[in-house]
Amino acid sequence: MRRNALPAAVVLAVGALVAAVVGALGPAESVRSTYSWPRNVPTDVPERLWYAPLLLSRHEPESVSMRIPCSLPAALNAAEGTTTVVATARAPRETGGLAVTRTGDRLTVEVGEQVLAELDLPVSAGTDEGCAYRIRLVDGGWSVTGGPARVSLTGATEMPFVSGLFSGLDLRSTRAPTVDVTTTVHDTQTTVRQTVADEAEIGDDATVCCLLQAHSFEDRILKIAPVHIGARATVGNGAVLLYGAQVGEDTRVEDGSVVMKHETLLAGQYYVGAPTHPARPPEAA
Repeated sequence: MRRNALPAAVVLAVGALVAAVVGALGPAESVRSTYSWPRNVPTDVPERLWYAPLLLSRHEPESVSMRIPCSLPAALNAAEGTTTVVATARAPRETGGLAVTRTGDRLTVEVGEQVLAELDLPVSAGTDEGCAYRIRLVDGGWSVTGGPARVSLTGATEMPFVSGLFSGLDLRSTRAPTVDVTTTVHDTQTTVRQTVADEAEIGDDATVCCLLQAHSFEDRILKIAPVHIGARATVGNGAVLLYGAQVGEDTRVEDGSVVMKHETLLAGQYYVGAPTHPARPPEAA
């Protein structure tokens, strides 16, 4: 019975250590992207619509924000009775996209066939360049604020379908509408500076692609010591840092190297090998 007790204790210790490390890492930062439009408008002007493709996961945004100036630029096709100010799909009513359209001196804001708001445009915006409607959709809700009457409207809606951004206005104008589309979470990343179960500390702006071996079993004894990587240090791919290793600031550890237990690498130096030793960087040879 006594022979089996030690292996069981070891297994439990390892499990606890792994759980602590994993728990200390989270939560990771969620990565989203925000696309702003229009940017770098081409010199060639289309006949009917400007179009910028936008590839979103499942065509679903996390949020959409628009700024619609009270004084809008001219339409590309003045013969059309209704002009697309901004839309997130070529056929927004059929696909559930967001559309802001202009008919005369009225703006209509819709998601699919749901009309969110009917807004007045001033006959003349005068010199008030700050006059604008701000439209925002996020978390199944919408809001419209601003305009000449300084409205404040809110409601609920489905998030719009997004396949691209479209406008029938002359986007070369300084009075063009602007759009920001923020994606849903598409990746995660750990924070730049983090402490992992009190056993690994990574400094700001460090680049780490290695294995941190902050514990070891020696003669059936679990040994643990912190691993420290200084600010702006680089630890290459496949390198191994054993427990107690100290990598100084601005130090570079080459791919596949092994930093031995309780070894200290001086700041600003280049190290290579298993075990590591100081060397001349390849670019300086």
